[in-house]
Amino acid sequence: MRIVGNEIPMKSLLLAYSFVSFVLFGQSVPIEVKSAKQVLEDFVKSDLDGGRLTEKGPSKLSHFFIQRSEPQKDYKIVIVSPEYDLRETKFVGNRAEFQLQFLHFYGKLDSASNFEPAADATSNGVPIKGGILSSFVLVRFVKGGESAPNTQEKTKVDGPAEWKIDRPQPPICISLATAIHYLTKISKTDSDPTRRKNAARALAKLRNVH
Repeated sequence: MRIVGNEIPMKSLLLAYSFVSFVLFGQSVPIEVKSAKQVLEDFVKSDLDGGRLTEKGPSKLSHFFIQRSEPQKDYKIVIVSPEYDLRETKFVGNRAEFQLQFLHFYGKLDSASNFEPAADATSNGVPIKGGILSSFVLVRFVKGGESAPNTQEKTKVDGPAEWKIDRPQPPICISLATAIHYLTKISKTDSDPTRRKNAARALAKLRNVH
């Protein structure tokens, strides 16, 4: 719009007034935050894509958890399908509980890259539908460690509160495609020859399933 003389577009005046009102009078605006389900889905996607596989991966995903994300001793990596069902089972105040079921479970990898196929697979390695079930508990709190308001509201709060995954931290779950990419890299570049050999063996088995 063209400005003629001292005429100022009405839209600009309204925007300027809104900004000044916010600065001078400290008007509070409700902050839109992610629901517990959205936070959990973001975490699951990051995990399926291998977010916790790298050396700094666990710490990169620590913002999803109440406590710092660290692999458990003698942990195993769970290989699953990227398809899953997520269901909220309970929601009370600042606590939400979910059940997560991956549609297929292919097996596990240990720290030496040994592959343990799923016990419910057929003789040719094809997984039987039924998958694997996990339970999650998420709690909401205000940044800085203070308790969040005790409310049933799931998506809006009056402060910078957010949902976090409570203990115990879940095992690493990656998709079949991520597992193949991960093992391919290990089989070619890992400094441990035994681990390279194990990775190549596991890779051959997973490619047959794929």
